[in-house]
Amino acid sequence: MKKQNTLGKFLLFAAAGVTLGLSSCSDDDISTGESVNVKIVNAAESSSAQDVFIEDVKVNSSALGYLDYTGYITTTNSGNDRKIESRTSGSADIFATEKEDLKSNRNYTFFLTGTGSSADIEVTEDDLTAPASGKVKVRFVHVSSKSDVPEKVDIYSGNNKIAAGIERGDVSRFQQIDAGLKAIGVLTAGSTDLNAIKSLSIQNLDAGKIYTILIYGSTEVNARVISHN
Repeated sequence: MKKQNTLGKFLLFAAAGVTLGLSSCSDDDISTGESVNVKIVNAAESSSAQDVFIEDVKVNSSALGYLDYTGYITTTNSGNDRKIESRTSGSADIFATEKEDLKSNRNYTFFLTGTGSSADIEVTEDDLTAPASGKVKVRFVHVSSKSDVPEKVDIYSGNNKIAAGIERGDVSRFQQIDAGLKAIGVLTAGSTDLNAIKSLSIQNLDAGKIYTILIYGSTEVNARVISHN
């Protein structure tokens, strides 16, 4: 009986070891130090030129002024809870800080938004799968602080709503729409008064492309098209 008890204890400890081993290799663990692709957009109207750092390693080569953006920059800084900081270029002054999981071989955009206590780095993981034939993939970011632009807006193509309920500072999901769009309309979220739509001209959206459209401005509302491919 003593031998059986000893064997039982051994099997119990072995099972516990397997369980711990499996736990330590859970899906929540992200490999550290592998490549990620990062795009940076300075959508913070009142900010000075900015540099962005991941774990104190500078990502961009040139400082980014308001409305400037980079292409995708490859950096070996994947991992859990990566510290992302935007700093005033040439100084240690921190504009905003964010913690984010960055998965290897994925694509991300860092949007710098807000000011003062509302300064933020909005991080999105970008699906760069090509759209269907004749389509574009598009998403919207609302950062306009103009007094008559509401906190939450709907986006229109003509009289057709193409994005709903985008809050100031938020980024909508990518969606596919017909190529060739040259203007968008902005309306208070939930409103049915189509005569109140504010029309904004944009560059032609070409088939097969992926875009973010930034709605911005404090004295005049404008739209800026940012290409991802």
